[in-house]
Amino acid sequence: MTSLPRDVHAHLQQHPKFPDIVSAYNICLRVERSLQEDVNKGDNVEKKLIYIRLLGYLMHHSPRDQGVTNVAREMFSAPHDSDFLDVGKTYFDHYIRACTFPNLRVQYAIRV
Repeated sequence: MTSLPRDVHAHLQQHPKFPDIVSAYNICLRVERSLQEDVNKGDNVEKKLIYIRLLGYLMHHSPRDQGVTNVAREMFSAPHDSDFLDVGKTYFDHYIRACTFPNLRVQYAIRV
């Protein structure tokens, strides 16, 4: 997964309803930079980069503005960087994985 773009979309920066979006996105950028500095230290840094980038890309590519606000709200409910990564892991586990293992979904549906 490539690095996050340096700025959140202009329509989100200018929209009066989303004052916290830029702050949430800047958190993603800060955590991404911190993880990139630690990339040689191991400790699943690559997975952590995926989790934080996923949050940032969800803000960039959510089809509706409500999706962006939901991601930002969940991020602000997390007090520490490690908690932001947990939010990203939750999205990865419940959103991305559902799209990447079609054979498992079919097998599970047949058993139920």
